[in-house]
Amino acid sequence: MRNIVIALAGASLFAACGLTEEKFSEQFADKYCEEATACVDDAAPYCEPAAEGEGEGECAFDADAAKACLDAAWTCEEMMGMKMVMPAADCANVCGSAEGEGEGEGEGEGEGEGEGEGEGEGEGEGEGEGE
Repeated sequence: MRNIVIALAGASLFAACGLTEEKFSEQFADKYCEEATACVDDAAPYCEPAAEGEGEGECAFDADAAKACLDAAWTCEEMMGMKMVMPAADCANVCGSAEGEGEGEGEGEGEGEGEGEGEGEGEGEGEGEGE
């Protein structure tokens, strides 16, 4: 048992050393399949390779977040009568922080009521001509 723990720890360290986006994608897919096998009755759809180009896009890959994602505990949760694999929260930060800044536009309408009171004083001067 001790040898297994040591081997797993060594493999984990090796995986973190030089973890690239491509390696992470492969390891993520393997972990997802493994977790799905333990979570759902038919894990086959979760264990199929992704289609070419699927999931690709701009990514500011963070190797530390990727390692944390793979090392963290994932959960099996039931939603709307279906069991689903839920990757660790750390996985949301692999392509950069889930928080950020942005711009947007929007429109809206509203109604309101109000009351008010006021007082005022004034002075004035004037000139005029008449016939």
